[in-house]
Amino acid sequence: MVFALALVACENAAEDTVEELGPLDRTWVATIARSPARFTDAIADDRAGWVMVHNHDLVRLEGNGSTAGRRGAAARAALHDDLARIEAEAWQRLGKRWEARSGLPEGSALPFFVGLAAWDAGDQETARGWLHRASGADDDDIRGAALALAGTPPGNAPSPDGNFWLQRVQAHIDGRGNGDAGDLGDGASSPVLREHADGHERLFHDPMAHRTLATAHRAAAGTVEGLAAVLFSPCPALDDQGACDAASVWQPLGLSLEAGDADEAEAARSWVRALDAKLDPWAKRLHDEVSDEGRELLLQLRLVPGFRAQVLLDRARQALRAGHPRQAQAYAQLALDLEHPREVSPVNAPGLYAALAEANLRTGHTREALDALQVLTDLLPTVAGVDELVGDLAVLEGLDRQGDSKEN
Repeated sequence: MVFALALVACENAAEDTVEELGPLDRTWVATIARSPARFTDAIADDRAGWVMVHNHDLVRLEGNGSTAGRRGAAARAALHDDLARIEAEAWQRLGKRWEARSGLPEGSALPFFVGLAAWDAGDQETARGWLHRASGADDDDIRGAALALAGTPPGNAPSPDGNFWLQRVQAHIDGRGNGDAGDLGDGASSPVLREHADGHERLFHDPMAHRTLATAHRAAAGTVEGLAAVLFSPCPALDDQGACDAASVWQPLGLSLEAGDADEAEAARSWVRALDAKLDPWAKRLHDEVSDEGRELLLQLRLVPGFRAQVLLDRARQALRAGHPRQAQAYAQLALDLEHPREVSPVNAPGLYAALAEANLRTGHTREALDALQVLTDLLPTVAGVDELVGDLAVLEGLDRQGDSKEN
């Protein structure tokens, strides 16, 4: 409703011409605050869809072919990339925990799924070790697939030869090639194998599903041009060729775009303090300079807090890719809107919870990772498999801790 009111307010606004006063004045935030008519034009093709983009409503945006829908597809692709990394990390930790605790379950498919997750993540050495362990699986197709994949580089599936699991691997590779996930995404929300053991079931979800979904959503996103490409995004501005131009905004402000060499949370906190020292006075000045319509956009749509959160989410993802989970954890925590810490909102994008989950998992805080994933599970059914996997890991770690405490 607030979004709609702001749109009405800026409907007839004239475009202001204000001389740029600094790097932050190049951002999309300054552009639409100073020229509300440009905002109106950018969202004209699908206002309802842009409300969903602003609110990070990725579920209702799925299948929407408008510009807003394509921006939503890009956001879903990034989220599934996040979930794929979380899942790969969780599989490795679960396998190692099983092995260290009591030995791998005899005849189980567990080593195959741990190996397949590593194979799909591009870690051939780790994958080979786990896939060789799967030679003791009870299932003939799993044994055959494990042997074939152990000798095959990631991304180059061996001939299926009637093997169910190799056929599924080939289907993923084909789906990624043509940008169509088909029904392969169902493996993220529903188990692809149920294994009965000791009076309970082990549920296995497809560890390749999220990367395939990410590829399909990227294909649906295509290319968005102009102001619509950066609205509500971490990219501050575009260059003359239409590519994201972050350096010309952040570097003049003394904000490095590099993650650094050390995984130190204080490095991230220092970066955020430096950002806020530039952003806060600029936001106040912008608020005082723009028209009433521009001011309403700034306040009602929470443009500056939303932009700040997107920038910090981008930093968190960069830190995770650089192998700096403690930095990522600090960035994501400092990005959260603490008035609504457990819900997706215009400030709290779904990716923030994925970043928190991955950072916590990689620093050994599995319960906290599970808490972050719960927010996403309530939002997207395809998070169910990752949530169950991390939940199994948390239970196994809890059993180990209880055992240690009894011994002591």
